[in-house]
Amino acid sequence: LLEQQRLLSLAEQVAQVGHWRVAYPEGRIRWSDEIYRIHGRDPAHFRPDRRSALAAHHPDDRERVNACFTDALETGEGFSYQARILRPGGEVRQIFVRAVCESDGTSGVKAIFGVLMDVTDILRTQHELRAGAARSRAILSAAQDAFVAVDADGIITGWNAAAETIFGWSQDEAVGRNLTSTIIPPEARAHHQTGMDHALQTGERSMIGKRLELTACRKDGCVIPIEITISETNVDGVVAFNAFIRDITERKNRELALIESEGRYRALIEASAVIVWRAAPDGSITDAQGWGAFSGQAGDEYK
Repeated sequence: LLEQQRLLSLAEQVAQVGHWRVAYPEGRIRWSDEIYRIHGRDPAHFRPDRRSALAAHHPDDRERVNACFTDALETGEGFSYQARILRPGGEVRQIFVRAVCESDGTSGVKAIFGVLMDVTDILRTQHELRAGAARSRAILSAAQDAFVAVDADGIITGWNAAAETIFGWSQDEAVGRNLTSTIIPPEARAHHQTGMDHALQTGERSMIGKRLELTACRKDGCVIPIEITISETNVDGVVAFNAFIRDITERKNRELALIESEGRYRALIEASAVIVWRAAPDGSITDAQGWGAFSGQAGDEYK
């Protein structure tokens, strides 16, 4: 029996779960060792009673906790609650309690037995995860590049404000749609789907982590040039893909304008009786536009 009690105490310590019992009508309270540890109390110097046990709770939670016990005594039904307790040094711990009523079926509730779990670390982790997720959403929402997330079936699961602007689909419209039919140009859809199927079946990821220039289709059917970088996540075997996409229409227009301007410039030089030359710091000529027309020599004989 002593060995069983020792193992129970160890199990409660590891799980941060203790048990307690309140006997009625005298209200005698018994705490397990883990309950004392969670409350930061020494069983050699502290014995809980109904007043001190309630006072261990945060002032804002005491009325609600007391009501749970009062209702249980009247109805014979168990209860559960989440609340805060105060350790002697003022440290606040979050707890979760679940309790059942003991009765002989004839004279009401004889005792209330319950378990108490310290959920402080769990709630802190959940808060940090939620805060991290909120920060990520804020960053993605404010990003100038479109962010598009899809699952292994190609269904869109993430779509930020920039994606709405670039592609014309609202987040509510886009999420849940198939990526292929949403932003892939019709002539490229079969190739895209074949590539996705091949990647999932073979594990080959030739496009992951690379910056690629492709084309995409807006909601209105307009095809635009894009720059895209794709990453992959695998959480417990669940594969997903995330893409950052930039509309490079303006850049492509500038590049085309520059090429056209260069072409016009060269045509003008060739049609004029002038030579435009460029020299290196050592005096050697590296380029001479119009040399051939002016001298009748091969284009590179000026070197």
